[in-house]
Amino acid sequence: MNKGLLPGLNQDGWRNYPLTVKTIGADPSSGNTVQPTLGYTTTSNFARYLIVDHQYVVVEVMVSFLTYPGLGLAYVIKLPFPANRWTGTGQPSAVPLSTTPGMAYWSFSNPWVTMPLIATLADPHVDLGSSEDHYFQMYCPRQFNYGATVESGGHKLVSAVAGVPLTLVASDIDITPTDASGILSTSGLPSIQNLLVTPNNFDVVNSAGGAGAAHFSWKWNGNPPSGQYGAIVSPGVPWDWTPAGSFGITGNIFLQLSYEPKF
Repeated sequence: MNKGLLPGLNQDGWRNYPLTVKTIGADPSSGNTVQPTLGYTTTSNFARYLIVDHQYVVVEVMVSFLTYPGLGLAYVIKLPFPANRWTGTGQPSAVPLSTTPGMAYWSFSNPWVTMPLIATLADPHVDLGSSEDHYFQMYCPRQFNYGATVESGGHKLVSAVAGVPLTLVASDIDITPTDASGILSTSGLPSIQNLLVTPNNFDVVNSAGGAGAAHFSWKWNGNPPSGQYGAIVSPGVPWDWTPAGSFGITGNIFLQLSYEPKF
């Protein structure tokens, strides 16, 4: 089998290579760059490649963070061979390395909260020491979270994107009442109020202003902020990866990409 990549290929063509994930750039809150801790198993962490017609390389990577996601501005993952950067040595390359997006998700057995990832060659960064052609980075263009709760006493403060460096916008948040009896009695319809930037919370209040309990579900779906590192996958994007270990075996990052190598 060839994972549906290319006709005529078989599993014997895959070659494993050491999975290397680095955190680059000092974390703004701490001023430190700390490397992540990976769960080194063959099911939740691997890197492999195929060489096709001696012209380009197909790469498949899965990454699972075991206990600690690290600190820094971006993750970079090592390629099996350095890439030919068509924009020129030392220049950023925003060209996607695959037409199919990868995935960022929590649970390996039940891939919920799945967000798309777009791989590009790593940006030139002082931490890489002019070796950026050996690494790729990932963008997460759409980030979201969801939950269900109940407001009582007139309001409920919801932590929508804890650990994510995003600014909340009311139009990105959907609220759906789930208990008609509470709405019709004392609470009234829930609505959004008081968008907070630090931490990223929003306050849900009921239209009646009373102390009734209004059950509701919410979903936040927004674009990352502007700036070089707002959308690049890092220890804080698209979420704080620390809780992922509580779900057991996790496949936090999975993607396939192809590129022209410099053999």
